[in-house]
Amino acid sequence: MKEIGEVSAIVGYNKQYEICALEIYEALLDNQLVKVEFASNKYEKLDDVLIINKDSIIAYQVKDIGANFTYSNFTTSDTTSLFEGCFNDWKLLRSEYPNKEITACYVSNQKPSSHDKINSFSEENLPSFKKFKDEFWEKINSNELDLDSISNGWKRTFEELKRISKSTDEELIGFIKSFSFILEDEYIKVQKTFEGNNYQRINDVDKISKQIFSIIGRRGRVTLNRFQLLKEFGLLSRYETHFKHSFFVDEEHYQPINETINEIDKLISNVSSGYIALIGNAGSGKSTLLTKWIRNRKENVLRYYAYVNKEINNEYGFRGEAEIFLKDLLIQVRENQLSQQENLPSNNIQELKKHLFSELKKLEYNDEKTFIIVDGLDHIEREQNVNRSLIDILPNPNQIPKNIYFILGTRTTENLEGLPDRIKINIQNENRIISIRPFSFTQTKLLIESHNIKLDNDQIQSLQKNTLGHPLFLRYTIEELKSSDKSKYNHIITQKDFKGDIYDEYRIFWNKNKNEDNFIEILGIISRFRYSYIDLNLLENFITKRVDWDKVQKVSEHYFFKKKNVWQYFHNSFKEFLKEETAKNFITNEYDKKRNIKYHKTIFNVIRDVNNEYKFNILYHLFEAEDYQNIVEIASQSYFREQWYSFRNYRYIFEDIKLAAKSSYLAKSPKSLFSCFLANIEINQRINIFTPNSHSEVFFRLNRIDIANSFIFNATEIFVTKGEVLNYALELYKSGYIDLASELLKKGEPDFQLNISKEVSPNYYDSNELTEIDEVSLIVDWVKLSSLFYPLDDIFKRIASLKIRYDERSHYKENDRNLFIESIEELTSLFIELKDWEKLKKLAVFVEELPINNQFFFYFDIVWQLGNTDKYYSECLNKLNDWNVSKVNPINKRLALIQVFHLKDIKKGKKYFNLLASPIEIKESDNIDRLESSFLLYIFEYSKLFYITSKEFSKNPSLFAPIDKKNLVSAYYLEFAELGKSYAYIYHNKKDASKGFLFRLNSIMNYFHFSVSDYEYEYYIQNNKSILINLILKISKRISIDFFNSVLDVIDKEWKDYSKFWKDRDKQNVIEFVIKSNINIGWCIKNLESLDLSIFEDNDIDGRVERGADQIKLWSLSNKNNKAENILNQIMSISVDVRYEKEHQLDYMMDWLYKMKGEVTPEFISYLKSLDSIKYKTSNSSDYLAEEILRYSLDKGNGFELFKYLLFESFINLNDSLEIVLAYLLNKSPKNWRLFFKLFSRIVLNCDGGYGGRNNFLKKLFSIELKENDVKFIVNEIQIHSISEQRKGYLLEVQKYAESNGLKIEDIDLKHKSEPKQDYYSSSVLRLKNDTTLSIDEVLNQVNSYKDFENLFKKEDTSNSYFKWSKIITKKLDQLSDSEITKIIKKRHLNTSSLVEVASILYVENRSNDLVKSIIIIAINESSNSNWDKGYDGGSKIKAYNILEKIENKDLVSDLVFNDLSDNIQISSNHFLSFVDEIFKLIDKNFNYDEYYKFIKEYKEQIINIHLKDYPTPTIIGDASDYEFLKKVILFLSEIPSGFDDILFEILNEEFDRNKLLIKDVLEQFYNSKLYFKFIKLLSILSINNIDFVLPYRDRIIMLFNNERYDIHSISLKILDRLKIDYKSLLIEKNREVPLIYKMEIPYQPEIVISDEQRIERLGKTGFLRMTNDPLEFCHLYIPDIKEISRISGFSKVNIAHRIKNLGEKYYREPDWLKGLSEEEIRNIYEYKLYLKIPYKRPQYQKVWQGLMMVLKELWELEILDRGTADFISNSFDEKIFFITPIKKPDFINPIIKNEKDYAPSTDENWVYQLSNEYLEENLVLKPKNDLYILAEHSIIDGQGDGMCNEIRQSFVESREQVLDNYYIFNICTKVHIDEYENINKGGICLYNWIHTTSKKRNWLAINPRLAYAMDLKLSNEGNFRWLDENDNIVVESFYWKSNDENNRNRNLHSESGQGWFVNITEDGLERIKNLGVDTLYHHRKISRRLQFSQRKYNKSFVKENQLNSIKEIK
Repeated sequence: MKEIGEVSAIVGYNKQYEICALEIYEALLDNQLVKVEFASNKYEKLDDVLIINKDSIIAYQVKDIGANFTYSNFTTSDTTSLFEGCFNDWKLLRSEYPNKEITACYVSNQKPSSHDKINSFSEENLPSFKKFKDEFWEKINSNELDLDSISNGWKRTFEELKRISKSTDEELIGFIKSFSFILEDEYIKVQKTFEGNNYQRINDVDKISKQIFSIIGRRGRVTLNRFQLLKEFGLLSRYETHFKHSFFVDEEHYQPINETINEIDKLISNVSSGYIALIGNAGSGKSTLLTKWIRNRKENVLRYYAYVNKEINNEYGFRGEAEIFLKDLLIQVRENQLSQQENLPSNNIQELKKHLFSELKKLEYNDEKTFIIVDGLDHIEREQNVNRSLIDILPNPNQIPKNIYFILGTRTTENLEGLPDRIKINIQNENRIISIRPFSFTQTKLLIESHNIKLDNDQIQSLQKNTLGHPLFLRYTIEELKSSDKSKYNHIITQKDFKGDIYDEYRIFWNKNKNEDNFIEILGIISRFRYSYIDLNLLENFITKRVDWDKVQKVSEHYFFKKKNVWQYFHNSFKEFLKEETAKNFITNEYDKKRNIKYHKTIFNVIRDVNNEYKFNILYHLFEAEDYQNIVEIASQSYFREQWYSFRNYRYIFEDIKLAAKSSYLAKSPKSLFSCFLANIEINQRINIFTPNSHSEVFFRLNRIDIANSFIFNATEIFVTKGEVLNYALELYKSGYIDLASELLKKGEPDFQLNISKEVSPNYYDSNELTEIDEVSLIVDWVKLSSLFYPLDDIFKRIASLKIRYDERSHYKENDRNLFIESIEELTSLFIELKDWEKLKKLAVFVEELPINNQFFFYFDIVWQLGNTDKYYSECLNKLNDWNVSKVNPINKRLALIQVFHLKDIKKGKKYFNLLASPIEIKESDNIDRLESSFLLYIFEYSKLFYITSKEFSKNPSLFAPIDKKNLVSAYYLEFAELGKSYAYIYHNKKDASKGFLFRLNSIMNYFHFSVSDYEYEYYIQNNKSILINLILKISKRISIDFFNSVLDVIDKEWKDYSKFWKDRDKQNVIEFVIKSNINIGWCIKNLESLDLSIFEDNDIDGRVERGADQIKLWSLSNKNNKAENILNQIMSISVDVRYEKEHQLDYMMDWLYKMKGEVTPEFISYLKSLDSIKYKTSNSSDYLAEEILRYSLDKGNGFELFKYLLFESFINLNDSLEIVLAYLLNKSPKNWRLFFKLFSRIVLNCDGGYGGRNNFLKKLFSIELKENDVKFIVNEIQIHSISEQRKGYLLEVQKYAESNGLKIEDIDLKHKSEPKQDYYSSSVLRLKNDTTLSIDEVLNQVNSYKDFENLFKKEDTSNSYFKWSKIITKKLDQLSDSEITKIIKKRHLNTSSLVEVASILYVENRSNDLVKSIIIIAINESSNSNWDKGYDGGSKIKAYNILEKIENKDLVSDLVFNDLSDNIQISSNHFLSFVDEIFKLIDKNFNYDEYYKFIKEYKEQIINIHLKDYPTPTIIGDASDYEFLKKVILFLSEIPSGFDDILFEILNEEFDRNKLLIKDVLEQFYNSKLYFKFIKLLSILSINNIDFVLPYRDRIIMLFNNERYDIHSISLKILDRLKIDYKSLLIEKNREVPLIYKMEIPYQPEIVISDEQRIERLGKTGFLRMTNDPLEFCHLYIPDIKEISRISGFSKVNIAHRIKNLGEKYYREPDWLKGLSEEEIRNIYEYKLYLKIPYKRPQYQKVWQGLMMVLKELWELEILDRGTADFISNSFDEKIFFITPIKKPDFINPIIKNEKDYAPSTDENWVYQLSNEYLEENLVLKPKNDLYILAEHSIIDGQGDGMCNEIRQSFVESREQVLDNYYIFNICTKVHIDEYENINKGGICLYNWIHTTSKKRNWLAINPRLAYAMDLKLSNEGNFRWLDENDNIVVESFYWKSNDENNRNRNLHSESGQGWFVNITEDGLERIKNLGVDTLYHHRKISRRLQFSQRKYNKSFVKENQLNSIKEIK
């Protein structure tokens, strides 16, 4: 489970991460990206994103702070300033990557400050940071300034920066040139995203940006290499070619056909571009020739093999697919760096064609030829079942740019007939056809010699003549010669009579054997095996007679390459021939399909029961047998799942799914297709999560070598890189599989580098594999494996001739790599591991050629790692003993170790030790990370050697333990030094003394007991616990076994008590160490068994798989392979699980349930029981499920229990759940909509966060009929209560409703029409050739006829324009004829989406069906698989078929869709589940959700069963009514201690008439639950509204009149007074004495003495009140009241506080769900269950209030306090404020956030001081733009951001000047009830009602009633403090305004909240004041700002305050 706060800390950073995303995208496009580190622990400031490219590093610090950025922010800090930290990180990066360019960036949403001052500037006008950035920093950065040209003014600043960074001039200049600020809207780099209107680029960058944001949030510090990153970002399929375009060439026997090569070269030199066709029949060597020819060319080469000899086992490949062809070529353009691409290829075929043409145009101007090889065209039509052939989309010859050549390879000229006419004519008429030449005599001779066959020249001459030099026929003949005696050579050669066609030779063979029926049957079978090789173990099931076997063997001698039990066809043509001939009718000699079917059925019947992996090929043979129905019956989801569990290669599984899909169509079984669709999704999901070939070690450890092998290689090819093959083979060798290792050595040999190129590159880009390869490491891997089979001398001779090539992209310098040295180092390690002394001795001969230091490490490693088991050990030891003193620290350390531990010569060891650098002398700038294990172990070894050699144990290890700015880190260093000392004690046989660390062990464990939000948290310490623990265990082992076990006991206790701080990985590391120590295997097994239960519980799926693989390793090491097998089975099972990031497949499955007619409750229950597991194993994949479970359950009778369960189990937050509940209740009771809407606006919207609008409730609301006044009311509520950054969106929804219902915007109080945010989408702009653009409206104005269209077409810049012409066509249809529309469509090649858009409008407008149909057919033909996807373009392909269904025969359309989808089953992905039903409705006329859901359920259960737990959960079915549900929700909300009860009382009072029964029941529940205060408050409010309603509660009111709490008594008294009941006689007199506690002498010793300021500061930092038993501290909030009571009563404050505390703790009642919880626990409920970021009433304060009210009541009853005092103290409630209706924020009250994209200045310290007289004038106006004056104003505006910032604006008009020093500047009355307003007797024009309250309505402003009466005004019963003149005109009135809620502390970075009062007065009113004898009026104004910011993790907090005031005479 993730730490609380770990993810929320980065909310809102998405925009800033666009910068990083763009750089990553650019690096990917440039092929530069190596890896990316997120939240690196190596660097202090430049740690957020580190992009490591081949030749550059880009390091980012990313901040999301709503504030201006100042020079002080940059250069000063309580710890390390941003500038200093970035400078230090830059230096560290330079030292770590000396050969790379370092770029550093500070990215923030902050604005560069224009108001701060830089004091170090030496001239008069001190500049701001903005000037510093613009005129100093950026000019140095751009080389406009240098050291000599810096002005005098800036020189002092430059010196200051040098002093802060402790840098030289050159270093600082270098840093400034490397460091950039990217602030606020200056996201210049992000704007590059939109260059060229590239929508694909925009989407990609946005996707990466969001994913970065997510990765850091969920995984923290993580490093992803390029492959991992592409996979993580979902870009892999668009970054790597779909197929590998390499053709196998037998390098050993290859002979170049130079004549043909020369012809190609000559033709190329004679033409400037276009097509060239290379023709050659089967086996003529054309593919081999092309492959070898392009390898030796220096020009640009792109390869596309429509057929490769390695994949002839794949007869249903898709290499001929047009979309894949385009994409693979585009990827090669980028990979080969032939041009700078703006984006990765899209998935749309039209965009791909456009993209490729654009790239070829770029290549035209490079003045370099580009060859595009397209080979194997003949195979596409003959063997492949493609949707759209690449042949169809080859460009016309006249479109091919200069220098671009398409070289086509095919068998015969007949194959060219399939080409488009223009291409075919071009090739034939311009003589662009080259026929491949045969082998010459010389080539034949060289070929013979390469096979070690000795023939004389005459024989070779005859052989060449008789075979016509045909490469394949020569090969067959050579194989025959090799298997024959030399005496038969002449006979064999002379009998050959090749006629030029290899098939003629096959027919000779056939004619010899065609009458052998059994033999022919066998040939028919073996030619139909699926793959290009034959497993002999399979043949025994088909061949039963020896004579037949002999014949088969003879055939194999000539036509097969044989290896052990596997036979491989030399050439696929022989297989094709046998298939064709064996299927012919021997009578008619014509192809008989039935015979073909019979063979396949024979194979099927045999293999379905064999114990051979080939059995899974039954679908292939049934498909060939056209038994589609049988396939449909077999090919279930479970069938393919069985293959997964059987570890079948997933590529074959996918191919079988394709066969099954096609069979579904052919068998007319839509459900079978649906099953295939789901099977494809499932297998794809499993492969993405657990890729077997990436986990070969897992199978290796389980002795499942056959499985491991199957994912590495098969008989014909390897599936991984050669480097991976060599490493895998080495592991095989170590495990005893020597022959297999030898075989793989041959497969993995880097023959091209060793035999041909004779050079290697550390950064070689393999254009065949399209990946970068470190060829130096590849050769070293080959050397290691070869050394086990061949003499070292031969190996070193082979590599001696290899040169290392460093190209300009290499991040290595010349001579950085040394092949010889690296080989010897790796061989040394290998032979030591194998303990092979003989090979080490042989290697030593070559070691002597190495530099001296390298020799040292050779001898040291042998001595240190091998025991004295060979004489050579002594030789090595002697060499080390005689070694000269070195200046190299690592060598001296090792020499000291040798002397001390091997030679036992402490004195000599000390000599070497004294040369060592102390750990405190080693700085991070020394290219050492001081928290990496190597440095920590260096501290240990240094300490160990110090104490061993000096024996000065009295010296403290702190002498050489480095000091860090964090005490915890310093202490951590010291532990390693202490352990070194312990080791030294052992060395000197003082084992007891060495045991000291055992007593510190618990303290040592405390280093790990910090959460990520703690200041003490240190990532590296947390993430590498095992380094320290394993070192402790290592030392313990040397003390004794018992001691070792005692340490294990401590570890056991630690893991039990503090398990949350120990990740499974850490435990596994420790367990592995213990296993290898071979001491306490029982302890290991016990803990491994415990881990077996946990590793699959909490973690994302990738983490669970990784931990599972580690667990397999540990069980294997423990010799418990049965346990390891269990783990593997679990990994295979969970591999289908949802990923950590939001993955919607379960959501889509759940959506199906709503569409079904059958009972689905059990399905929802299964989801419900899985929620807990899903939540803790994913990021938020449970959110939607929980919402839907709640939504489903609401009408099932137990909705409230589900609501509470989901809420308190953290499955759903309060606002989300409440929105769902209110939408449901609204649907059930639409007439009561105002009640539900007010609950929605005043709770949900009021407390909401800004991460997305809440339109679901509004949509439900707008489904009912609303009147104009209703809509106006809704607008007003939204403007008052919603957060500002979402308000516009809500009002837009209201506007849409109003417009659709004929309401005017101005009539519903919407002043301005809201417009939806416009995306910058390129299709809205028409780009013309003259570099101008036209908008859609401008185009519409210019186009009124077909001719106008044509004119604009000519002007359009088609290479850069993405204009959506369909928007124009559909608006101009009435001006176009059918034929003109058709012409336009053909000319503009509209994409599928646009075509469907046009066709749809045409259909609606009843235009010709033929026209509509023709457009739809074009749309479907032009479509790609992406067009199915509703997320891509709305599912244009589905729309197309839907339109077609309306105008065409439905059966025909159904068949079209069925066929289309069955051909494209590979498109199925889990998000297709959201709309796949729409497709199947087109296919299946009888589509039924219940029937189809059975298939979904099977898949769903694979996922759900991973999570399904038998947890107690509420039942979904119950018997509660909707009314009961509503009542319970209201009661529950009233329990939330954040003033929700007051909100509810206000709403219930307003909605009284419609909800009387509900109010009665709520009151009844309050009373019965003894919630008397809530009961009496609500009743008191209602007593003003409807006194008759209150009358039945008379007895209860009287009872509460005698309640023990004074406030309840006082409110009851008011109600009785309204009821006109004489309450005096109702008071029950109590005979009570003064409680003893008041009189006792209580000794008092304060626990802590702190000021209110200190208490508030502490509260700001911790968030919680300190737990205390000190009564005065407990009651601190009410100390003034306690003092007053003490003054009047004479009782001690301590005694009164004791009494309050005791009564409060005894009688305070809290909801059950809050009982007994600490403040921290309540806050966690708020933040992580309710997800409410609002304050709550602290239990301590509520207890104090309870006790205080009881004390007041008892002291009043004892007549110690009078009623006036008790009333004053208890005055917390005024029922009249519930009748004050807020208004929206008036226009004259300006916001503090000026623009909607700006941020709240919640962390900008300088904002506090940016007050001016101009600002005062602007924001506290006397007379806004109307006829009224502002007599007084008190407004508070809060910025909602990271910190807390507010601005208080106060103003009033007065007849004299007053001092404005007080916090409130008004004339104040205190705690006045509104009822008492008329009787106030105070001076002044206006009064401010002061009271400490959470309801700002009580802090009202009003005109002084005495003055109002003097002005001859009368108080109105309406409005707020409204005063009328004699004509009933309003003269003075107060208004309360509100905008959201100041208590909303969500991270709404672009929002502010506010509220306040102001008093309006007319001009007549002012004159009346003056007429009272007031000569002069003054306008008093004051603005105060306060900012409070706290980051507990970084121990940083500050409070800043400022104010400005003025007094101005009113003229």
